[in-house]
Amino acid sequence: AVRLLAREPWRPAELRARSAALRAGLRAAGAPVPDDPSPIVPVRCGGASEALSLAEHLAHQGYCGVAIRPPTVPKGTARLRLSVSSAQCPEALRALPGAVASWPLWSQSPRAAPATQAADASPE
Repeated sequence: AVRLLAREPWRPAELRARSAALRAGLRAAGAPVPDDPSPIVPVRCGGASEALSLAEHLAHQGYCGVAIRPPTVPKGTARLRLSVSSAQCPEALRALPGAVASWPLWSQSPRAAPATQAADASPE
């Protein structure tokens, strides 16, 4: 990793930019995602069955999102964990918010915005 960063010092900034762009796109699609520089992006979707359904919906579109559900997170705050990489195709990352919004249950999902950023910092 150290050698890679020495050869390609642009990678950390590129990763932060991609993470920020994905978060902005998800917010535009109605997802209450935390404002955080992390490449791990949690998308709240309500209950465990909703998180599993969204993960399956995205998998059918070629995306990998991990459903995080109780007891890892409190009941009613299940989420999908999306991970951003500087190796991912930029076009696919730009299309990901639309893929999330195309989930048939998106408009019915109880995606309550986190009360505070600390509330979303709970383990995923």
